[in-house]
Amino acid sequence: MILNSISVSDSASELEMLAVRTLQDYCRQIIGAEIPLISSHDLETDVDGAVLIGLPSTNPQIDALVRPRKIRNPERILKPEGFIIETLIDGGLSKLVITGRDPKGVLNGVYHLLR
Repeated sequence: MILNSISVSDSASELEMLAVRTLQDYCRQIIGAEIPLISSHDLETDVDGAVLIGLPSTNPQIDALVRPRKIRNPERILKPEGFIIETLIDGGLSKLVITGRDPKGVLNGVYHLLR
């Protein structure tokens, strides 16, 4: 999967934004590429290779995957600070989802992915 963008909510918490910046920094260091941010509220920016970061309650693109049960609802099944990292094909587009029970879980998910 090629990473083309990072989708994050305009209303993301400080910890969710730290997760985004951490992923961007590591991508810059490892592959030498700047991965652009797109607003999760702009569903027209749905692209192949998007990384969706955040909670279902803050990121509408993640919520749109939870409601039809394409991914599990982290806010229901995880303990505090827990996370889910999942890849899927949705509408012919590959996506990487990093979500959690809470903002700390989202950050933990990014750290786990980068290990």
